[in-house]
Amino acid sequence: MLVIGERLNIFASRKVREAVEARNEAFIVSVAREQLEAGAHYLDVHAQDWDDMEWLLGAAAKSGGQLCLDSPDPEIIRRGLAMPQVKFLNSIAGGRLDLFREAAGRKVKVVGMLHDVTAGEMVDAAKGAGFLPEDLYIDPAVMPVSVDASNARRLVERHREIKREFPGMRTLVGISNCTHGMPRPTEIRAMLLVTLLNDGLDAALMNPMELGWFARAQAILKDDGSGKSTVDYVRAFRKEEAARKAARPPV
Repeated sequence: MLVIGERLNIFASRKVREAVEARNEAFIVSVAREQLEAGAHYLDVHAQDWDDMEWLLGAAAKSGGQLCLDSPDPEIIRRGLAMPQVKFLNSIAGGRLDLFREAAGRKVKVVGMLHDVTAGEMVDAAKGAGFLPEDLYIDPAVMPVSVDASNARRLVERHREIKREFPGMRTLVGISNCTHGMPRPTEIRAMLLVTLLNDGLDAALMNPMELGWFARAQAILKDDGSGKSTVDYVRAFRKEEAARKAARPPV
């Protein structure tokens, strides 16, 4: 599964927002590298205006990671796509389908968000712009379960529909978006991730520090009777516990 680290987002992290305001490059680089070391393949970068976005992209790039530009503003997207460290765009929705042509020219991967457009319309817009189908990741864009518990089921069903209607189409889910406002959200995300992966999920926008939860859930659900999954579960648990203890300050 391709993992896009979500933590460099000023709207999701007070510490990241304060670091951007203070132009604290060392902090941004440390958050970026921590995600890469935890298993992220790309780093999602989200800021509000262009000055902050340009600075944040530049700071994050010093980690050596490949970046995913995250903005609802078409002008910020156009400027950001010109930066060589940007390799992924999150996202293009119904009102921004014209951006596929620019994304194709820059040869970046794109998340196609289905908030206000169908999967068919998204695929047609990408094809019309000459965008490579293997670089398109469709996001079902389902609302949080805190709004309606049935949204978890809707997410799974819509993801399955995309895979049936467009065989071979890559999919991505912003897994943290599903659990906003819920207690013990990590366990819910682990359950959803394993379910979606079994249905062919290709990528997730997530906190890579939670991959231990995902690994343990996957080990248990994929048990084949050999006992190997139990060993995998225990190993993943011990590794995460050791990392947590090592991070604690001395008493």
